[in-house]
Amino acid sequence: MPKWIDKILGIEKVQEQQMKNFEMLNGGYKSFSQFTGDAYQNDIYRSAVDSIARHIAKLSGKHVINNSKQPDINSKINRLLQDRPNPFMSGYDFLYKVATQYFLYNNAFILVQKDSRGNLSGLYPLSPTNVEYVVDANNEVYLKFLFSNGDKVILHMNEVAVLRRHFNSNELLGDDNSAIMGALQLAQTQNEGMNEAIKNSAQIRGIVKYTQALSPSKLKEAKDEFMNNYFTMANNGGVIPVDTSMEYQPLNVSDVQIDTSQIEVVKKKIYDYLGINESIVNGTYTEDGWQAFFESIIEPFSIQLALELSDKVFSEREKAFNNRIVFESSKLQYASNKSKTNVIKELLPLGVLTVNQALDLLNLPNVEDGDKRIQSLNYVDKELINQYQMQNKGDVSNEGN
Repeated sequence: MPKWIDKILGIEKVQEQQMKNFEMLNGGYKSFSQFTGDAYQNDIYRSAVDSIARHIAKLSGKHVINNSKQPDINSKINRLLQDRPNPFMSGYDFLYKVATQYFLYNNAFILVQKDSRGNLSGLYPLSPTNVEYVVDANNEVYLKFLFSNGDKVILHMNEVAVLRRHFNSNELLGDDNSAIMGALQLAQTQNEGMNEAIKNSAQIRGIVKYTQALSPSKLKEAKDEFMNNYFTMANNGGVIPVDTSMEYQPLNVSDVQIDTSQIEVVKKKIYDYLGINESIVNGTYTEDGWQAFFESIIEPFSIQLALELSDKVFSEREKAFNNRIVFESSKLQYASNKSKTNVIKELLPLGVLTVNQALDLLNLPNVEDGDKRIQSLNYVDKELINQYQMQNKGDVSNEGN
C-alpha cells in the first residue's frame, strides 16, 4: 500500500489488539483474499475484463437531489466523480480501476474520505491482499486491510464502499473464482502444449549416419561441419552432396496443427463467466448486442456502485432529503445513425429534445441558440384545445328550430 494512506485517512488508527473477528449467525468469521490463480495473466480473461472496464469507465457520475435527474451543478461531488476523485486518478481511471478489481476478484473496496465537516473530499480504490471484518469492544464493525507490502489498516465500515459479485455463500463478501479455475488452467495447458510442440517440431530435421565409427568428439565435429556447410542461408540450391562415408536421411516433420475448436470452447467458458461475448471484446458489436451488454453488465454495476456510494457519502439527514449519486450513460450514443435519426424525428416535434440535444446524439457541435425547445403546431395542450372549442361553440340552444 502506498505511504499516502496515512495522509489521506485523517483519522486515528484503531489499535489491532482491541479488535476481534466479526462472527456471523452461521459461526466463524468472513475474510477475503485475492484470487491466487492469477487470472489477470491469462490473455483471454484480461482482454475481457479490460473491455468491460473500458465501457464502465465511460459512465458519468452525478449528484442529484430529490427525484430530479438534473445534477446539482454547484456540487463538489460532481467534480470529484467526473473529473478527479483523488489526486492520483481521473474519473475514467477511478471507474476503470474499480471495475477491474470487481470483475477480477469479485470484490471492490473504495475508501470514502471526508473532511472535518463530513463532506466528501476524495474516493480511493483500495487493492488489499486480504480483508477481514472485525468488531471493537463497542461492537462497531471495521474492515482490517492487509496490503502487499505488509501494511495493515483498519477502517470503519462507514468509510469503505464495498462492491460484491457472486454474492452467495459469504454473508459479507463475494465468492472466489474457483468456478472458472478449471477453464483458466486448461487455457494455460493449451498455451504450454502449443509452445512445446512448436519447439519440438523446429529442432530435428534429419539424421546423418556415418558408415565408420567415430569418437564422440569427432562425431560432434563432423556434425557441426555438416551443419555449417549445408544448413545455412548460403546453401541456396538446397542440395546436399554425400559420399560413401555418410548417409543423410531427412525427416518429414509435419507442421503443428492447433486445435482451434478447443481454444474456442475455453474462450467461451471465460466469456460466459464474465457475462459478455467476443463482439464486445473486439468491438464488432451490433446495436442490439450493445443494448444487451449494457443492460446485463454495465447497468447492474452502475446501480450497485451508485447505491453504495450514496449510502457512504451522505449523512442520514442528507439521505432524508433524497441526496443521491447516480451513474448514467446515454444508451443512444451506441445506436446506429438510422435509429438516432428516427428518435430525433419522433421526439423533436414533441418538444422533448432541444436542438443541441439532437446534435449531441449525432455527435455534431452545438449551436448558440440550440438550447431552445421547438415543437410542432400539430401538438397542442389539452386545456388550450378545450378553451378553443368552447369559444367557438357559441349558443346552440335553438339550433335546428
